Amino acid sequence: GRMGIPYRDRGVSVIALIVDGDTDVLGAMTGKLGGVPGVRVLSALT
Repeated sequence: GRMGIPYRDRGVSVIALIVDGDTDVLGAMTGKLGGVPGVRVLSALT
């Protein structure tokens, strides 16, 4: 699933992703997203 939330006070948009995968796949995806200019990525695994 995906959810986008504008954070107008800070001039940014927050996108939340819920994915199902192993740690290697999620780590690779996080790394690729973090390589996009202007993008900051935080991830949590449970």
